[in-house]
This record gives sequence, C-alpha cells and structure tokens, in this order.
Amino acid sequence: MTLGSKEIRLHDPTALKASAAQSASRVRDVGAVVILRGAFSGRSLLDAASILAEEGLGVIEVTLNSHDALANVALLRAELGDAALIGAGTCRDASQLRAALAAGAEFTVAPNLDPQSVELATRRGHLHLPGVYTGSEIAEAHALGATLQKLFPCDVGGPALVRAMAAPFDDVEFVAVGGVNAANLGDYFAAGAVAVGLGSSITAHLEDLASLRAEARVIRSGIDAARERALDGRASGARA
Repeated sequence: MTLGSKEIRLHDPTALKASAAQSASRVRDVGAVVILRGAFSGRSLLDAASILAEEGLGVIEVTLNSHDALANVALLRAELGDAALIGAGTCRDASQLRAALAAGAEFTVAPNLDPQSVELATRRGHLHLPGVYTGSEIAEAHALGATLQKLFPCDVGGPALVRAMAAPFDDVEFVAVGGVNAANLGDYFAAGAVAVGLGSSITAHLEDLASLRAEARVIRSGIDAARERALDGRASGARA
C-alpha cells in the first residue's frame, strides 16, 4: 500500500498488539491522549513521540487529516514498539477506520459517532473512541459497544459538560477533548473524566524538543496531581 511516494507496511488487523480492553486500560493509566495534527515530517513526529513516551505521555494519536498520516502511524508503530500506544484520529467512517487498522493503528478516534465504525471496531476487538456530545449520542454509542468515548468539543461545554454527562451515564468513561491544556486539565478530572485529549498544547512545542519535554513534564505532573485530588475527594465523600 502506498501513500504518495511512501510505502506503508501493512499490518494484520486480526493480530493487533493490543486488544480493545488492553488499549483502553493504557488510556486510563496514562490519563491522556496526545493528538498530533499538522504537516510534520516523519522524523519530527518520531522525535516528538519518543520524548512524549519517555515523559509518561505514550498514548499518541496521529490524525488522518495530517500530512502522510498513515505512513507516520506505521512509522511510529515500527520504531516505538511497546514504548507507546499509537492510534489514528479523525477516523470519520468505516473506510477510514479500515485504512487506519491496515497501517497498524492500535486504537482509533473520531470527531463523530458513526455506527458502522463502532460496530466494525467491536467485531475486530479494536478500541474505537467515537466523538459524542449529547445524551442521545452517548446512549447510542454505548448500545453499540463503546464504553470509552470522546466527549467533544469540551471547549464549548467545559468541565460542566463532563460532570453533567458523567452523572446519568455512570457506566460510560469519558476522554475530554477540545481546549484542554496544562492549566485546566485538573478541572476535567475533577468533573469525572478518565483521560483528556491534548492537541495544540502539545503541537505548539513540536519544533522545539526541549520545550516539548518541559511541557510534557508539566502536563504529566498535572495529571498525576489532578487524579490524586479526585481520589481524595471521592474518599472524603465516601467517609461522609
């Protein structure tokens, strides 16, 4: 399979390194999905992804509307191995999901709820995070088998959106995406998110690897502190 002038090594989608459950567990453990979108070279993405993995942010999504996206998914998979979980984002339909699987994506993410994509991912034992915003979308995605969902765009609803949806949908886990950064990520964990999506707050530093490493450390520390506060809050509530 070729993309432009690049050869993409195809992977067997029935022999993925990580099952849906394993991938979901890693998203929860890391607490973040780093979203890489833009016209970056494979070399710059690999350098950035290596730093992110070293700093504890090793769940990485390359969006399909980025330059050479499928080739770069394959590159990161081949070069990083178990050091990172590599996915493909902006998978809006089942055909894009199939292409992402063929390139080796270990998980996929969408900005929308496409039932065919969720059904395909469920059949393949593959983690797919559909994009949801309303109660009806959340309920439909859950009925199709998606219990880990991308709540998007959170820059519109803010942490209040997470809190409002987490209460009635207590059997769904949310990754809050849209406008999340080091300064506000704690609010999303406090509201009930199990992870956050980080886009421009990371890609703004891709041209300066020292700056990227410093930002990654701030974010890693912020996530750890936010989750500890959330646990303390739940423990205090249980004692009360």
